[in-house]
This record gives sequence, structure tokens and C-alpha cells, in this order.
Amino acid sequence: MSQAEKNSNIKNSDLETKNKKRPANSPLSEGVADCTGIYRTDNDNSLKGTFNIGYSNGQCTFKRKKKRVIRNTVSSSLSDYPDMSFTHQNPFPVQSTSPTHYGFPMPPMLSMTTPPWATEILDEVKQLKSKLKTMENIEKTVNMINSKVGNLESKFKTLEIRVSDTEKACEYQSNAYEANMVEMKSTKDELKNLKRKCDSLESSSKYLVGEKEKIESKLDEMESRSMRVNLLFYGVTEEEHENCTSRVKNVCKDILGMPEADTYLIERAQRIGKKGSKPRPILVSYHYFAEREAVRLKSYDKSGELRAAGVGIGIQLPKAIRDARKPLYDVMENAKKAGKTVRFVGKNLFINGKLYKPEGMEH
Repeated sequence: MSQAEKNSNIKNSDLETKNKKRPANSPLSEGVADCTGIYRTDNDNSLKGTFNIGYSNGQCTFKRKKKRVIRNTVSSSLSDYPDMSFTHQNPFPVQSTSPTHYGFPMPPMLSMTTPPWATEILDEVKQLKSKLKTMENIEKTVNMINSKVGNLESKFKTLEIRVSDTEKACEYQSNAYEANMVEMKSTKDELKNLKRKCDSLESSSKYLVGEKEKIESKLDEMESRSMRVNLLFYGVTEEEHENCTSRVKNVCKDILGMPEADTYLIERAQRIGKKGSKPRPILVSYHYFAEREAVRLKSYDKSGELRAAGVGIGIQLPKAIRDARKPLYDVMENAKKAGKTVRFVGKNLFINGKLYKPEGMEH
């Protein structure tokens, strides 16, 4: 017996021992395993059906139930899938082919290497996770921005309200300012009119003052004319139920030495003023001005006798002229002592023929 026959017999005996120890449906026995529902993801229907899978010498064979070997068909049909190609490796590669203590190869084990498509999916999942984290951070940032925007919106609304109130206040002030301007303009016009009226009144008052002075001067003149025939006798003793005319004539005859005064026509003679401790003056009104002037001029000649008797004779003047002359009497006396000629004309004092005007006063 040749060596090849011996080896063939050993293989046949090993196969019989293997079939005895393993059940008929063992996936390691040839031509007995069933593979149902092997499909492709495309529309190729060549792999649809039920198959018998067998292993022999580390090789895998697929057989339909019609006992047709389709290994080449499966290999050619799965050539589009690198991980399922039978030309390079088995779909279930055997990790170890070392014989056991029975002398048979170990059953095939599933490979632990990750397919490329799964790696791509895992990478995409990792990218999605990182993107999700980024999206979470973006979402937090967006929420923070939204809260800040909300705060800004509330502040902006507050500012809008304040600006609106400020605009209303400014509008009110503007309206008030315009009203005040209109009122001020009308007030200015009124002031101008009042100023014109005041100027007119001032000119009128000046005119009226001038007219008043003229009227007063005329009144003083008329009053002086009415008094030009009157004389006043001062210091004549006063008695009850006296005859003033007789007393005046006695003064003229006894003191002035005028016996003809007894024939002068006196219209009226009477005491004036309030009765007191001193004798009141006697007002004498002559009928003729010449007779009054004769008595007045004689009184100048007999001034010493009159002073000795305590009697005085003078003309009657209006009150306004008397009040105007009072502050000028001292000036008149000083001018007389200085040898100057003085005389009164109405309210005015003339010294050496010149009108005297007190300092700070106007005539």
C-alpha cells in the first residue's frame, strides 16, 4: 500500500470518528448546516433562499437544498462588499487552525475587528456628540445672551418711558416758554404804550406845573391888588368894645404927627387873628390908595417913634408871599448892614438891582 492510500484511509477514518461524535446538524459537518435568509441590501435576488453551509479543510461552501454549490456565485455576488468577500477571507474567519487532541481543526470564531462602516458610524457619532456639546455651549451662550437682551429690553423700555416723559416735559416747557414769550411781547407793547403815556403825562404835568405857577402868580397878584389899600397896625393896645378906626387915627395923629389923617376915609378897621395874651393886629382898609401910601411912607420917617411906642405899621401881603419872604429877611438885613440897597417885589428879593437866588433853590 502506497503512502497516498494510507493518508486517504486516515482521513476517512477521522471523518467517520468526527461524524460519530458530532450530531448531524453540526455546523462543522459537511453539507448539513442550514443558512436561511441571506440577503443583500440591493435588489439582487440571486442570494435569496435556503443554503447548506459546510466546512472542509478551512474552506466554507454554500449549497442550496438542491445540492447546487453556489460558492463562486456567492463570492462573485458579494464582491461589492469588501467585508463579505470570499476570495480573501471567510465570512467567519478562523482564528486558530491548530489541531485539537482529536486531530481536527478548531471551529471558526467571529473576528473582533471593527468594520470600516462601523468605524465611520462611530466617528460620526463622536462628531455628533462633540457637536452636541458645542450646541449645548452655544445654547447656554444664547440663553445668556437672551437674558442679557431681556435685561437690555427692560432697560430700554424704562429709557423709552423716561425719554417719553422728558419729551412731554420739554414740550410742556416749550409751550410755556412760547406762552411766556407771547405774554412778554404783549407786556413790552403795553410798557411802550405806558411809556408813551408817561412821557405825555410828564409833558402835560410840566405844562400843568407851569400853568399852576402862572395861575398862582396871577392869584397872588390879584390878592395883592385887593390888599394894596390895606395897612396893618401892630402893637396897638386892645380893649373891650373898642373903636378900631378911632384908635388908628389917634396913632397917626399922636405918633406919626399927621393931623390930616383925621380926614382920611377909612372903609374898614378891625382886629384879625385869634385873641391871646398879645394884642391882635388891626387891619385898616383905606378908600384911597394915595392916603394909604401917605401913612405908609410917614411910618418910614417915624420908625424910631413907632419902635419906642411898640407900634408897627406895614402893608398886608398874601400868605404865599409872606411864606416866600420869611427865609429872605436875614439876607435882607445883612445886605442893609453891608450898605446895599434891597427891596422886595412880590416873592423876590433884589439886592443892588439884581435878583437874589438862594443856593440849591430855583426862583
